[in-house]
Formats: sequence, structure tokens, C-alpha cells
Amino acid sequence: MRPFTTAAYLFANRYSRGRIHAALREEVRRLDGLAPPPDVLNVGSGGTFGALIGTLRRANVTSIDADPSRNPDAVMDVRHMNEFADGSFDHVFMMEVLEHVETPRAALDEVRRVLRPGGTLLLSTPFGLEVHAEPHDYYRFTRDGLAFLLGDFESVQITPDTSFVQTMMVLWLRLCMSPHRIDRAISVTVLGLIVIFFPFVWLLDRCVRTDALPKGYIVRASRSSGSGARGDGVGRWPETAQGADGDSHPDELSGRPGPGRTKSAEAGHERQE
Repeated sequence: MRPFTTAAYLFANRYSRGRIHAALREEVRRLDGLAPPPDVLNVGSGGTFGALIGTLRRANVTSIDADPSRNPDAVMDVRHMNEFADGSFDHVFMMEVLEHVETPRAALDEVRRVLRPGGTLLLSTPFGLEVHAEPHDYYRFTRDGLAFLLGDFESVQITPDTSFVQTMMVLWLRLCMSPHRIDRAISVTVLGLIVIFFPFVWLLDRCVRTDALPKGYIVRASRSSGSGARGDGVGRWPETAQGADGDSHPDELSGRPGPGRTKSAEAGHERQE
């Protein structure tokens, strides 16, 4: 059954992380276009996220993580980045980390401190996802909760990373990681049904309009501009988030743009489930 559970896992990742990967690719392009080369902080974003951040060609990237086995540039808690002076970075990546931090507001306050005026933050965090990486999975954030936590930032954009139907598919498919054989068998069965009835699933995804249950959210925010901001591009987000092909971030199944909203480590690392 292992090849089939692997297929279910890969299929789930395709829909749960597609928009996040698109946002990362877009941000890499933006940062590589800045002059002088920006200083970038990667807070615990490993795996495929870290690999995409690693494609930056011109930026000066520093990585931190609370886990030394992940070989960061500095072993550090995101809530206590005392080695960095105020305004040290032009951009911060924080992908799938915030839910693993015991005091998320303290982490975001520290991120804001190390950002230069006009500096930007790209963050992702789950909402409709099963508990994972126990015992350090502490929170799930609503859109309103994220807006509250980011109240000291500017130009906050909060966008769902999946549609309602995609979230349902992801949750069923991620049963492939369950320790129970019956759960893994159900996951493989669901994968087969999705493949067989894909036209119906595609149509259903086109018809369901609510965004009340995304798998998570992608957040873009900036520190208020002031003296010391670097370059024309720092602190300015594009009008529409774009994917790798230059189109607005697609719903990975239906092709429609995802809805968004704009508002004017001890556990600082991505937990690979």
C-alpha cells in the first residue's frame, strides 16, 4: 500500500501548498529585482519552502531555527532574536511556523523589530488542518485573529491558501499519515474516487463559493515606512499576488482567483508532517 499512500500524500501537498509555493516564487522574483541586494531572514522555513527561498540569487539570506539538526545559520528562538539589531532585514519569510510558537504575538513583535522601515513579511499558517508535530502544535488562526496579531503592521493582506472543497480533499488525503491502517486505506480509496470523479470534483469546486474553511492563510505585511527604507521595491506589494506564470494566484483546482482581504524559535521552524 505504500506507493498509494505516497501518492495520496503528494496529491494532498499539491493542493495544500500550491498557492504558498506560488507566493514564495513571486516573492523570490521581487527580492531578486531589488537594488541594493536585500537582507532576508528565513525563520524556520525548511523543506520545499526552504528550497524555494534558496533560489534567491542576489539577496543576503540568513536562516534561523530552534532545532540545530536543521543546520540553520543561527540556532535561535524567533521570540528572542537578540543577536539581530533593530532594523536588520528588508524581508522576513515565516512559512508554517507561527502555529508552533507558544507566544505568537511575541514572535511577530520580534519580527517587526528586526525589519527595516518599509520591510516586508511573507507568512503562512494553517487553519483547517489536523493536529501535527505534537506536542508543539499550539494554535489555529482565523483571518480575524491574524489581522489582530498583525495590528502593528501595515498593508496587511490575508488570503486563503485553498478553497473549501480543496480543504476537504486535503484532510481526507492526509489520513495517509495516520498510524492506523484503516485510515491509510480510506485515504487511498478517496484518492481513487477523486481521480475517477475528477470532473465532478472540479465542478463542485467551481460551484462552492464560501471561503469559510481554508486549509490556512497566506499573509503579506510590511513595517511602516520611514527613514532607512531601502530601494523602490521594499515595502511595496504588487496589486495582485501572482503565480509563477504571471497570473493572479489560481485556485489550484478550479482556476479562479482566491478571495483575499486587505487591512491598512523555540518552535520557530516548519514542522514537516
